[in-house]
Parts: sequence; C-alpha cells; structure tokens
Amino acid sequence: MAQAFNNIIKKHIGNIMDEEGFVLYKTVDFIRLKEDGRLLQYIGFPSGKYGGSRNLEIGYLPLIMVHKREDIASEVSGEMNNKPPCGWSSIRWDFPKKDAEYAEKSMLSIKKVIQEYSLPYLNKYCTFTNTLKMFEENNPDIVPPNYRMLRVRKLRYKGYFALGAKDYIKAETYFKEYYSVFSPENKSNPTSKLIMAELEEILNIIHNPVDIEELMEKNRQNTIKILNLKKYIDVD
Repeated sequence: MAQAFNNIIKKHIGNIMDEEGFVLYKTVDFIRLKEDGRLLQYIGFPSGKYGGSRNLEIGYLPLIMVHKREDIASEVSGEMNNKPPCGWSSIRWDFPKKDAEYAEKSMLSIKKVIQEYSLPYLNKYCTFTNTLKMFEENNPDIVPPNYRMLRVRKLRYKGYFALGAKDYIKAETYFKEYYSVFSPENKSNPTSKLIMAELEEILNIIHNPVDIEELMEKNRQNTIKILNLKKYIDVD
C-alpha cells in the first residue's frame, strides 16, 4: 500500500516538490533544508490507524536540537486540509484499497491543499527568526492547537529556535523557564531526567557562543546520522 501511494504522490506532486526544493524521504515524506542545513521542513502523509486513509502533515525539525527517534514527524508538526485561513484541519482523505479512481480524486484534493496552504505556509515561515516569532505570537489561526509536541514542550522549542536565530539571551530565558517546570522528584523519571540534563548542558554554556555553536553542530550531525539524511538530501 505504501509503495502504491508513493507512486501516486510522485505522479501528482513530484514536480511541484522538486521545484520547491523538496526531495522524497523514505516512502511518503518530502523534506527540504533551510538555514544552512540546520532547519528541516517536511510534508508527509501518515496513514490512518487502520489504513485506507491518509493525513497531510507539515512541520519542522530543528537539526540543532537533541533528536533520538528515527522519524521526523515526532517533532513540531500539524495536519492540514482545506480550511481557511491556513488550512489546519485533521480531516483525512480516503484511499480505499484497489480503488484507483477514488485514490486519484483524493490525491487531486491533497495537491490543491498543498499548493494553496502548505507551500505558502512553509515558504513564509522558513527561518528560525520568523518561525520563532510565529510561535511567540501564538495566533490560533497560524499555530494550530494540534501542533504536535508544541503543546507540551513549547518553551523547549522556542529555546532552540532562538538558538538557531543566535538570540542567546532569549534562548536562555526560554530554557530557564522550561527547566523551572521540573521538580527534584522529576529526576527519578527517565524522560524528565534526560531533558533536564539537556537543559543543564545548554544553560551551563549559554554565554559562550563558541561552545553553544559546537553543541548545536554536534546535535545536527547526530540527527543527520539518526535520520540517515545523507542518503536522501545533500547535507554536510
């Protein structure tokens, strides 16, 4: 099913993605790099829980932040459909098995949303600075409530986007605020312990731009390796 869908998306949006600088990542995701290879944008099509349907999902992955999973969609992402003003909606498109005509109809609808909403959005918010500003303004029409991960770790992401924008003072503010959310008891929780250690490492060197840049580059190279990005896109 994934390969069949791969053929459909290449047929209908392959040229558009190529013109916009996106390349196919694995089977059903498109990715491109911004900010000198430090900020990844993607457009993906996750399947429904029981198959037979697809979402249109767009999002960001700052390569400069700690990333441990082998998928892109675990970071800042949201679902789109034909809903003004920015297209945000979790409505799925049906792709019934062995129904090529219906699949073509769904893909044409997805193509329209990508052209009218997804690409204009990603083209407008394509730097650390303007994406951070978008997060800070928090307009619900622009930053949807269902933006994955941003709901629970918004301060952490703001901190990393501020680092990417080289606004170290603002980054420190966000990281300190996020660190204050944790209590000493949180250190017994493995996930919380890792996040706290991550924040402590940053805050210990936040006033040393050289060390901060080295840390971001270390994270970037690690994420490139975990996601095997060099197989799909030109990145050093």
